[in-house]
Amino acid sequence: MIDFESAAAIAKDNAKKLVPNAKNIQLEGVVISKNKKNYDVALSYETGGHDNLAASHDNPATLRSISYILGKQRYKKIFMVNRQTGEFVGFKQYEDL
Repeated sequence: MIDFESAAAIAKDNAKKLVPNAKNIQLEGVVISKNKKNYDVALSYETGGHDNLAASHDNPATLRSISYILGKQRYKKIFMVNRQTGEFVGFKQYEDL
């Protein structure tokens, strides 16, 4: 059987593999699933964050900053890890744990 810390590490590793443009991955929580077979690991991460406007005299710095912020998105997902084997089971849309 694996512990909470190991489950969180396995989930993070798989998030990096499956969502290659994920940045700033944060652990939001870890609980034992309702069926007691898995750890449900809640992770959040950012994607995007690139400047959609090229720097020029027509696009002042504030407009570029707003473009950068609007291009960034934060997602939350549940990553499931088997409690006995440590096998990554999959991930799904976030729901309150």
